[in-house]
Amino acid sequence: MISVQSIQSFNRLYQSALHNNCRRTPDDSFSVNAGTNNPLLKDNNPAVSNHLLVLSVSSYLFRIITFFDFKKDVATEHYFKSNYIPGTEAALVSEHALLDAFSEFSNMVCGEVNRGLAPHFKHVGMSTPFSIAPGCLPFIATLKQARILSFQVTINSDIEFTVTSCICADPSATIDFLIHENHLASVSTGDLELF
Repeated sequence: MISVQSIQSFNRLYQSALHNNCRRTPDDSFSVNAGTNNPLLKDNNPAVSNHLLVLSVSSYLFRIITFFDFKKDVATEHYFKSNYIPGTEAALVSEHALLDAFSEFSNMVCGEVNRGLAPHFKHVGMSTPFSIAPGCLPFIATLKQARILSFQVTINSDIEFTVTSCICADPSATIDFLIHENHLASVSTGDLELF
């Protein structure tokens, strides 16, 4: 069983991590719309042609599998090339390097979530990012998640991507914790997470 305040705490952690890592300059605008559906399972899902990355944050009581769905468009790819591959002309960045940029961003977001959970769970760790093929999408429904959190992110009005977190829990476990808004300010960002 996952308590209501725990779901709210997971939601706060993800929204804070996205806010802290999406805005690369003070001039960047940012918005996030949260939901509880799984956009990856929609009919005619555009993600079949997008960049899809996955990370997991796990403890003995739960596993959170987070999907990052980045559009294959000029604005999105240019933003991540320019901001996560420093010193390189965006037009010259290879497809592999672009995936590295998406991976770095995904790692930073989930790393912050992982650090926020660490004080509440004795054993919690995070995977490294990896990309998945569109053919994997139909199997997401087999995760049997207890809860879904989804976030539609917009940067500078023309860069959009989704983050979908599937929270899978031990059916016999009770997950009940609370993270206050004022705690989030103390969670550091920018550290590389390796496990």
